[in-house]
Amino acid sequence: MKLLDVVLLSLAVVFLVVGVHQGLNVGWSESYFIFMFSIALLFLYSYRRQQRNQKEDSNPNSKPPSRNRRRS
Repeated sequence: MKLLDVVLLSLAVVFLVVGVHQGLNVGWSESYFIFMFSIALLFLYSYRRQQRNQKEDSNPNSKPPSRNRRRS
């Protein structure tokens, strides 16, 4: 998972929590845009993940990047 994907998913969860908090305190209609922003971020994250999976499926001969580890 790339850094941008982690940031998108984290922001989506944060906006969801903030939306629930604002919905309980202010009103659900007042916090509607926060929920929509959270859903938009989730859609963007899902789209990026789907594109990455399709790219990996179309190139089956490529190996995943190996991590350089020191041998003891």
